[in-house]
Amino acid sequence: MKTLSDAQLRALAGEYFAPTGLYQHTQQLPFLGRLTCNTQTLTAGQWAEVVIEYTVGASGLADGAWLKGTFKFYSDWALFQTTDPRESNYVSVEYVAADLHPGQTPATVQSLAVRFDQKGHERPFQKAVIIDVVDGFLNPSDKIVVRLGDRRWGARGTRVQTFVEDEFLMRWYIDPVGTSRFAPVKPDIAIKIRPGPIASVRTITPRVVRPGVSFPVRVHSNDLWGNTTTDIAGLKADVSLTLQGETVPSWNRTLSLSSEGWNVGEALAVLSEGDYILSALIRDEEDAIISTATDYVSVTASIPVPRILFADLHVHSDDTVGTNSTTYNFSYAQKIGGLDIVGYTANDFNITQERWNQTLEIIKSINAEGQFVVFPGTEWCGNSAAGGDHNVVFLDDPDTASFEFPFDRHGNVARSFEWNEHGPAELTAGAWPLDQVYATYAHDAENHLLIPHVGGRRCNLAWHHPNLERLLEIGSAWGLFEWLLRDAIQRGWKLGVSANSDEHRGRCGGGVPGTAVFGTRGGLTGVLAGKLERNEVAAALRARRTFATTGERLVGLVSTEDGQHLQGDTVVVTAANTLPLRLDYQFYGRDGFSSIEAWDASGCFFRRNLQEEVSQNQQKGLGPRPARKLRIRWGGARLFDRYREVVWHGSILLTGATASRIEALGGIRDDPESTVRLVSETHVSFDSKTSGDFDGVDIFFPRELDLPDSVSITGLVGGYVKVGDALKGNPHNAQPEFSLLASREEASTTGGKQIEIRGGADMFVSAEILDDVALPRRAEGQIEVDGRGQDTADPHRAVYLVAREFSGGKTYFEEGLFTGGLSFLLAISSAVSPSENASIEDVQQPMIIPPPAILALAATIAVHPAFTSRVVAGVDGGGGRHHRRDKWEQAHAALRLLWLALAGVGPVGARMAEAFAFRKYGILWTRAEDFWQVVGWALNCSCLAGRYRERWKWWLPWLEFVLDALEADWDIIWQYVELAKGGYARSRRMMRAIFADGSQKALNEFGEVFRNELKAPLSAGQQRLRNGTRNVQRVDVDKDVYATNSRASSRSSRSSIDHDESSTSTGRNLRLSQCPPGSLQVRMRLLHLLSHVSAVATQTSSAPSTFIDLDELYGHFVEWIKPLPLDTFQQLISASTAASRRFGIDAHTTLCEMALQWMLESAAPNVRAERFLTRDKLVRQYLPYAAGAAGVVEQAKVGICLETMLRRAVEVGLVGFADVDELRAAVDKGAERRAGLARPDDAVHSEDEIDDNEAIQEREAWAWLQEGEARMRAVVDMI
Repeated sequence: MKTLSDAQLRALAGEYFAPTGLYQHTQQLPFLGRLTCNTQTLTAGQWAEVVIEYTVGASGLADGAWLKGTFKFYSDWALFQTTDPRESNYVSVEYVAADLHPGQTPATVQSLAVRFDQKGHERPFQKAVIIDVVDGFLNPSDKIVVRLGDRRWGARGTRVQTFVEDEFLMRWYIDPVGTSRFAPVKPDIAIKIRPGPIASVRTITPRVVRPGVSFPVRVHSNDLWGNTTTDIAGLKADVSLTLQGETVPSWNRTLSLSSEGWNVGEALAVLSEGDYILSALIRDEEDAIISTATDYVSVTASIPVPRILFADLHVHSDDTVGTNSTTYNFSYAQKIGGLDIVGYTANDFNITQERWNQTLEIIKSINAEGQFVVFPGTEWCGNSAAGGDHNVVFLDDPDTASFEFPFDRHGNVARSFEWNEHGPAELTAGAWPLDQVYATYAHDAENHLLIPHVGGRRCNLAWHHPNLERLLEIGSAWGLFEWLLRDAIQRGWKLGVSANSDEHRGRCGGGVPGTAVFGTRGGLTGVLAGKLERNEVAAALRARRTFATTGERLVGLVSTEDGQHLQGDTVVVTAANTLPLRLDYQFYGRDGFSSIEAWDASGCFFRRNLQEEVSQNQQKGLGPRPARKLRIRWGGARLFDRYREVVWHGSILLTGATASRIEALGGIRDDPESTVRLVSETHVSFDSKTSGDFDGVDIFFPRELDLPDSVSITGLVGGYVKVGDALKGNPHNAQPEFSLLASREEASTTGGKQIEIRGGADMFVSAEILDDVALPRRAEGQIEVDGRGQDTADPHRAVYLVAREFSGGKTYFEEGLFTGGLSFLLAISSAVSPSENASIEDVQQPMIIPPPAILALAATIAVHPAFTSRVVAGVDGGGGRHHRRDKWEQAHAALRLLWLALAGVGPVGARMAEAFAFRKYGILWTRAEDFWQVVGWALNCSCLAGRYRERWKWWLPWLEFVLDALEADWDIIWQYVELAKGGYARSRRMMRAIFADGSQKALNEFGEVFRNELKAPLSAGQQRLRNGTRNVQRVDVDKDVYATNSRASSRSSRSSIDHDESSTSTGRNLRLSQCPPGSLQVRMRLLHLLSHVSAVATQTSSAPSTFIDLDELYGHFVEWIKPLPLDTFQQLISASTAASRRFGIDAHTTLCEMALQWMLESAAPNVRAERFLTRDKLVRQYLPYAAGAAGVVEQAKVGICLETMLRRAVEVGLVGFADVDELRAAVDKGAERRAGLARPDDAVHSEDEIDDNEAIQEREAWAWLQEGEARMRAVVDMI
């Protein structure tokens, strides 16, 4: 009905009573309401608070009405919970009443109930936040505010899904009258999920090629979660291939990674016979190294094809239940996944005829013989009781063939059924069960390929069609399923193997972290085809000329001894031939193979233990016996079906030995949310998830004789939470706990000791003592297969081989990366050193440590500009520009050596107090006036752009190392305080260094440490001129000469402002809160150190002879932070920031009290009878008062201090339930007073009254003040 005017209403309805103006208001509202969201863009895997506001439409909401926020089932967004607001991923709802019209009845709703249900709606929008209207109705224009990851109680927020998506859709549904029938609220909430910053570099090659065959080398940068980064300008990749044992690359290129879209580069290489090390290094536009990677390429004439082809035969897109468009996924497959072959698999019940036809046209346009082959296909989604999931791959030419989908050649339905969000209304069976699928395609088996697999519905191998089913998918993002291959072999089925991504997240090609139901990183299928052409590839697939990997670029090849037959072939052996059949195998890996096995229906009949072989060979040599390690592994799947993930919470306890370091292995390395931690020298904990794969940890010991007498592994086993409270978990009912106790003797046997977990699929825990040896990346050999175990009724024998890689202890630093004496020192130190995950206190032990003079030199090289930011650019033999990477690598080696010394024996054992004494060793320690000049200069650099920012990139890790040393040995910080310049006023100078902000005043006091520190690298032309006209001096560290020319070294040293005029033009002073990550944390760590010095200065003879007490120190601190901008002030004071929580509660509240003494109004009592905060002081002296200075910024700062004190008081139980009424009254009184003095009307200014910047700051402060007061009230309510 159209909207009527008041006059029309009176004419039609006559006289009646209704709320004034409500009719006209509701007619302007959408009937089902509207939605807003506080963000349109998020970063994959970030922690965030997402606020969605639903405004009730003209319909209103009845008692018992529902509101549902749904999103797609494949999203791995962290599971929401609604039971504990202090924990992450908490969802809250809040009702906000709208203003009433005259005569309108107020809403009667008593509460809103919220819950999260993973199966709360229809696929694909299956996961749902469900809100119930309880005991009453809502009026039009009322609001429901939903906070996903509510942070108001101190939680981190909610963890966003970990993969990128052009539009993450959250579709909200409304049941306005409580009938449980829902209508969508349009439009959907759409959020773009972008990749995070660069965390790693990945290289893609075929792994094995013939000599003289051209092959692509692809490089791209990834974020922490395996998403390829985008739109980063100026990235370059230095890529080289070096023959093993050589130092000069056989092939090298510098690739400019694309700056628009994916950051990816590609080049073609041709090599001669041999095994090559592939090194890749990514640099940013300022030539700083971001990340490195090492991989391997083997070139051999022994392989049966020109090069190995890699395929992913199970790829989804947003045609059905995948992420991003079909075009996006195909482009990703080729450019990022480095795939040669793709099988597109639309869920048959889900895809519409229109989308199927569109995708066929895309496939026709993208297929390119010799470059990229795409096969169209579908995924028949039958239940396991009807045959289970099977991919149907159409092998015929899409340009000429007419594929039998969604109808066969007779017009019969060729899909399981049709059921999607667009219809139809009724569910009607199509090709069901699997028998009908066989009947549809068996007439043309050569042009079809069926692949049984385990996905949402696992295949049932009671069904099998030998002519159609030629491959079996034994691995995907859903998990690893070797049990499925064993099942097929035991049934006598002759199937080749494949592994694919089954990728629903827009990242086909394997290699990305597994999360949620997609618990592993997806697999790859290797294809042995002579040409990258559709006919050749199709024939190879049907001939089972394939191998499967767990996502890595591994290669497995098997042939008969005479080379006449390859994997997948049927070999006929006559009864008269009594000789066994000999099979040659070749495996090419990355991390090193530990075993090679051969299996048939009877089980494993051949096993080559490469771990044992390598150990025995090394023991036969003249070198020392290899070190030994304890390997603990756990793995498997909770069940065979969809929600198979196992959640492990375990503890490893050592008896009779102490651990020096640990290294994670297996799938745990791919998942940022899984952890393994050295808790103490005898305790390791782990939290991880497996889905048929395994996780593990290698534990190392200081000496051979330090192996433990016994090891105990205990813990809990759970599963993915499909229904219910995510915080309660999902215990594995068959065996919710595990316990393994192994003696040294048991763990030292081949295979160690292992227990099976009941009720799962290959679930186990094991302990084994092994030699720490490098395992072979290339393994070749021969096995003999005879008639043993054959069934006379069925003379066929199916055999499969598997080569298992264990990640173990590996290094990414290969030949040529470290040079000179530092590499030797690093090698002999790291041979017995702990990992970077170990804490200093837990891993101290005897080890080889260089003398103090060498450590001082290493500390200089780690940050000296000649080895870092001033690395010389040169000219190679061909006239092209290259960079002296070896110097950068020496700087990294120096820092690594320092860390090893610190973590291995601690600062006392390494004599760091002597090594790092100023005026004794090395340029750094003699050029700087004292430690505080170094601090001030480095922090100045953090606040400025241009060359200053480049220097900060190198100063930050140096400072973090030094702070680790200072926190482990207080004698060093006491030494730096005692010898600081400034006399009695030295404490103020220290404070000025800590708060150095890049201003001219700060630069004048804390200038550059090294001569010409801000100088830029020479250009190629300058370097040619230097090499041709100037003599180069020798390196002399003590004289600050690092291979510089004589003319340059004779220049007078000038200040950074004088010698580099461009530095002031490019340098721009920044607010401290806008400095790069780490700057604020460094400042807070230094303040914490000084707090300790003040607190214990009189308790030890080695402490400084004179230093200010804690109150005076905090007084200096407050002087510095009080005038800082509000956002910086908040980061330094607030209880919710990581920087401020470094202080203990007493120190933190004392700091707040000191700040308030400076800022509170005169009416507030100025009495500190007790040294630390008490209940009475909080309630009576602080909470009810405002800042003495009128103005919104000052009031907001006082509010921040008060909120921090209140939170910390609640945290330690200083106030409790009995104090709630008094606390609420004090909070309300103070809030009202601060709001009154803040002059909120002044928060909105005209341009004539005040400049824009100040107006913006005051508006932000006003919002901060209001939100802070609300949070304080909420804290009190929570008590």
